This record gives sequence, C-alpha cells and structure tokens, in this order.
Amino acid sequence: MVLQPHEHLQQEKELLPFIASNYAGGSGFYLTRIKASPDRLFTEIGALTDDEEEVGLSVLVADDDALLGDYLCMALESLGCAAELVGDGQLALRLLREKHFDVLITDWMMPEMDGMELVRRVRLDREEYLHVILMTATGRDQAVRTALEAGVDDFLHKPFQDIQIELGINAARRVVQLQRRLEQHNRRLTAAHEQIRDAYRLLKEDLAAAAEMQQSLLPGNKLDGPLRQASTFIPSLDIGGDALGVLQVEGGRFLFFNFDVSGHGVPAALNSFALHSRMTRLAPSRPEDLVEAAQILNEDLLSQGSDAYMTAAIGLAEADGTRLWLLRAGHPMPVLVPTASPARFLEQGGLPLGMLPGVRHEVCEMVLDPGDRLLIYSDGVIEEGLGEAGLLEAVEDQRQSELSVMIGALERRLLDLREGRPPQDDVSMLSLEAGPRANV
Repeated sequence: MVLQPHEHLQQEKELLPFIASNYAGGSGFYLTRIKASPDRLFTEIGALTDDEEEVGLSVLVADDDALLGDYLCMALESLGCAAELVGDGQLALRLLREKHFDVLITDWMMPEMDGMELVRRVRLDREEYLHVILMTATGRDQAVRTALEAGVDDFLHKPFQDIQIELGINAARRVVQLQRRLEQHNRRLTAAHEQIRDAYRLLKEDLAAAAEMQQSLLPGNKLDGPLRQASTFIPSLDIGGDALGVLQVEGGRFLFFNFDVSGHGVPAALNSFALHSRMTRLAPSRPEDLVEAAQILNEDLLSQGSDAYMTAAIGLAEADGTRLWLLRAGHPMPVLVPTASPARFLEQGGLPLGMLPGVRHEVCEMVLDPGDRLLIYSDGVIEEGLGEAGLLEAVEDQRQSELSVMIGALERRLLDLREGRPPQDDVSMLSLEAGPRANV
C-alpha cells in the first residue's frame, strides 16, 4: 500500500513544539526543538534559486518508519518536490516500475527488501536516470563503498539535519536538470540524425541515378565490323569527371573522344555531362572540324570563370577503319598498337582546354592496317600504379586478346595494384581496332 504524507501533521504543524528532524535508526529517534516558528522553518527550507525552481522533482521515499517518512515528504514538498511514501523495498520497486520518479530516497534497513537490494534491483531494471539517496546511520568506509558500488548517488547520514535534505535535493535537482537537458539534446540529435539520414538516402538515390545516366553515355563494346571498339569507366566516387563517347557523324565517319575534367565528384561530373553534350551537338565530321570543336570547348571552359579545365583526346575514324585523325589536348599520350611492330606512344599534342584563350591544336593522321589498335585513356590509368612503362607492357601482354578482353585485363591489373580499393582518380579507357578489310 502507498502511504501519503500524514495530512494532520501538515495541518497542525503550528501546534508541534518539536519536529522529528533527526533520525538515529533502530527503535528510537531524536527530537530537535525548533527555536524559530515552524512557518519560518518551512519557508527557509523552501528557499530555492530561480534555476532550481524550474525543475520540479518527483521523489519516492521508501522508509518503514511512517512518522519519519511523513516528515521527510513534508520537507520535500516544501522544497518544491512531489513526494510519495512507501513502507518497504518491495512496494518501492513495484511503484518505480509503474510510475516515473526523478529521485529515490530509501532507508538502508527495511523489512521485505532492504535499501541496498532495492538500489541493486532498480539499477538492473531501469534504463532512464534515477537519482538515489540512501539514508543510513553508518559512515564506515566499507559500507559507503558498498553502497556506491550498488548505485547510490548520495547519502543522508542519520541523525541528519534539515539542511542535509535541502543540500541533497538541490544536488539531485542539478543532476536531474542536466540529465533532462542531455535527454533533450539527445532527442534533438536523434531527430537531426533522422533528417540527415533521410537526406543522405535521397542524395544516394540521386547519385545512383546520375551514375546510371553517366553509364548510359558510355559507348559500350562493338567487336565486329570494320571498326571495333571497347571501353571501361571506373569513377573514383559515385560519379566522376571523365567522359567517353563514340558516335557516327556526317559522311559515315565515327567521332570518338575521351575527356577528363578537373576535380572529382558531382562538380566534375556536371561539367563532364555538359561537355559531353556539347561535343555530341558539335559532331565534327572533318579533321579541320576537330580543331574548331576544341576551340569551342576551350572557350566554354574559360567562360565559366572558374579554375576548371579539361584534358581531351578527340578523333575521327573512317567507317571502314582504314584511316584515323586524332587531336590531343593535354591528355595522356595515346598508345598505338600496330600488328607489325611494338606498341608505342603518340607524343604529338597541345595544352589542356580551359587554360588559355586562342589556343589551336594540331591534328595527326594515321593509316591503320587490319588488327591495328589505338588506346586512349585518362591519367588515372597511369597514376593508379601502372605508369607509362607498365601500360605499354600490359598492352603488349594482351596483344593477341580480343579488344574487350584487353580492356578487362587492364582494368583488373589496375584494381590489383589498388588491392581492391577504389581508385583515387577516375579511370576511363577507349580502344579502337581496325577490322578485316571488306572484299571488293
């Protein structure tokens, strides 16, 4: 049964010449004569700071001495607390499971379940914070240590003075106030975390859609006919600043290009998309058109007013695969793999696009025999560990392989060098091969 504070004690406090303010434990208790009036005493006990008044504490008192329990509840109410009294540890444990309390004040020695066992059970059962004050007549170090290990936060040592109650409650109020602030802060953090997680999920969905769009722009593989092609693209992040393209233009020729826009991630990818679209619309179909297209892309980058620039390899190939024209603007040196001689780099080239106005680039022309290959690639290929010598060696190793097999082997070698880690720079490769001549 739950005991409420003794009502007549509050109503008749002015008639009491004594207040049971100190309790010695066992069968007796000490009475302290009040020199001031009871009203003044309770006013003084109830004096709180403004900050403390903001925190109303709910307190459960567990004590088998009803008189002392009533007095303690009355003192707690004068300090701005809502107090309830129970007579043993079992009832206290049951009520703590049913209702919320900020503070538990429990006597050590009680029937059914003593205060120490009550504290142990509470600490095992309860997840939310509960400030625990233990009333005890002993001050032995070992007893205090045992109580602290059980989960006691503070003590009321018998015989206790009224000021001890006030000090204990004020300390509990500060701790509970901090706990409430912490809980509020945690709720805000949880809500912010949910918002960030939702935003991150949407961002990942957008990035996945952008990555899918970027993959859809890749030229893919074409392994038959007079001009064959194979390509790969490995972005360092979800999306990257490299671009690859192969499309048929006026006169039946094929335009091919490999761009590497400065930077990484979304900004580079957006620029890459725009430049890919721009080149597709320009669709140069003659060697001299390649020079004009490079000038237009150069001016486009300069007009952005940023530090963005781009390296590029742009070329045209005859539909029958017999002839090829290539413009290199700061891009890594393409690799030519003739069937009759070792693979070699093509060194002719100019400045990257977006660096200086009015730059003109030269176009080199080459005749291809059946089986001759050209490899263009971004700098991530050589900077991820292959190097120029390693690239030539890897290409020679795959000379007899099908075009797509060669590209796949180069990709695997790069990933092996990275030991499974994603590349730090975007990696893109495009290889063209002259097919067998058609019978006339």
